[in-house]
Amino acid sequence: MITPDWDNADEGGNRPKAMGITTNVISNATVRMIVTLTEAQVEGGIGVQPYIQQNADPFNQVFGSITTTGLVAGDNLITYEAGELENAMRIGVQLVGPITGGEADVALIKQVEIDLPEGNGEETNSGITVDMTSGWRASGDLTVSYSEAGVSYQPEAASDQMVFDPAGPADYAGADIVFTYEVDQAFIDSGANLQPFFQLKDYASWDYHFCWIGNGDLALGEQTFTCTIPATLENDNAPTIPDGQTAQVGVQTNGGGAGTVTISSVTINLAE
Repeated sequence: MITPDWDNADEGGNRPKAMGITTNVISNATVRMIVTLTEAQVEGGIGVQPYIQQNADPFNQVFGSITTTGLVAGDNLITYEAGELENAMRIGVQLVGPITGGEADVALIKQVEIDLPEGNGEETNSGITVDMTSGWRASGDLTVSYSEAGVSYQPEAASDQMVFDPAGPADYAGADIVFTYEVDQAFIDSGANLQPFFQLKDYASWDYHFCWIGNGDLALGEQTFTCTIPATLENDNAPTIPDGQTAQVGVQTNGGGAGTVTISSVTINLAE
């Protein structure tokens, strides 16, 4: 869902965007998306423009054409022949203005289909690659920071968390969530343990599954840990994110906290 902020959007207030990370390189792919608009947006002259983007610095983009004619109130099929762009794993759509009506209305990206060029699907990793440049948050007054190394936070006490919010609908039963992470010496010296976890939210009474990385297993340098989600969470809920809801996935400290924890990548491999 795109909730436009036309006054503060990119490029002079006419480019509200939504973007997601794919599991494949999508250079030269054919992209079809269903974009739902309101009557006021259509009559106000809104445009819809898909694009692909690199998944690493310099984050270059290749934009499709701007569709303004033929749009209707309701579902619109937008087809985009993506161009050549190395390491393009991000797919997005931006709304184009200025518009003369429907400024406060949201736009819904209901469905996206990607036809890969022959051979692309075999050359890339399976799983959902999580965005490490935005969308993370930390407990309470703690903050997260982004760098070339990944996303970091500085826990101060037990149960301090750093998480992102995967959206539904999705079934995480049997899923492997692979964390690549690094802790500094101050974190190790604090005696803290690190717990990767998956947790539903208030719609399921915050049911959860926590994994465990003991302090004795921590070391300097990059490490990888796989947290496998069971078919039943701690309080007997299935690990299913409903449509229109989110869960939270990340790490928390246990038994203390100090120093810095950095996560450089997260890959979610859903069970087939």
